[in-house]
Amino acid sequence: MIIRFTGVIAILALFLSTILFANEQEVKVKKIQPPIKNQQIKKSVKQIHQIKRPVRKYKQVIIPDIELRILGIIGNDSKRIANIEFEGKSSDYFVGDIKVGGFKVIAIGKNYVSVYSFRKRRQRTFKL
Repeated sequence: MIIRFTGVIAILALFLSTILFANEQEVKVKKIQPPIKNQQIKKSVKQIHQIKRPVRKYKQVIIPDIELRILGIIGNDSKRIANIEFEGKSSDYFVGDIKVGGFKVIAIGKNYVSVYSFRKRRQRTFKL
């Protein structure tokens, strides 16, 4: 009796599984779209070329030249110190000294000081 009962359950399980999973076995068919015609492509390309793009206007930035005032030069031929006033403050500079955001002292002569301006990216000589 147990064998017949388990056989009936197996048949019922098989029957229910075929009914429940029958919908998942259906193949979904995708609709194929017709190819795009050449005329449609030409129209879309013309529309792209007719779009007006904004023109960028760059502002010309004028960088002010470096403003230095040589107050004095002290020393001999081997080593010189220049007293330079920059942005309202005066201090002493040797050759190779750098003022952050301003300049670098390149050479100090008897009556001149050559500096490299970081803003303008050029060398300039100031006379005493």
